[in-house]
Amino acid sequence: MKSSAKWIDRGWNKFKAGLKTADGSGLVASVGVQGDGAHEQHEGGATNVSIGVIHEYGSEDNTNPPARPHWAPTMDENEQKYLKELKQIPSELLKSGGTIKGQLRLVGEMYRGDVVLKIKAQIPPPLADSTIEQKRGETTPLDRTGQYINSFSVDVKDRSKVDGND
Repeated sequence: MKSSAKWIDRGWNKFKAGLKTADGSGLVASVGVQGDGAHEQHEGGATNVSIGVIHEYGSEDNTNPPARPHWAPTMDENEQKYLKELKQIPSELLKSGGTIKGQLRLVGEMYRGDVVLKIKAQIPPPLADSTIEQKRGETTPLDRTGQYINSFSVDVKDRSKVDGND
């Protein structure tokens, strides 16, 4: 007897195809000061990436400027939130019909946004009076012109194409 049952695909094949793209080498979300924005120069010649490194780790003597880490602490403070979001990707794909790449971008944007919020909350130590004067009264470290913060980006790519994985 021939069955009259009919297979209705409500997204399973698309979901499986999306998983295949994350299989093997996998996809990664790269978040930070990268791409063209990394090498954009500030007054005095420092690039966005050099500003980020100096503030994340401090100067050699850690006094001028001192370390004002914002990338690593943000990840440490929110790691469980990001892991929860990453674990929800399969169900989000089934519900929305999106892509793994799109879902990874959303998690990356969440991290980028949290780093911006950390900076806006005024990372200690406070600026020196001379720096506040130079910044025309602005008291928030890393945020006088917005140039550094505006250089943050999220890029989702194949893990095999990420520097250091060649």
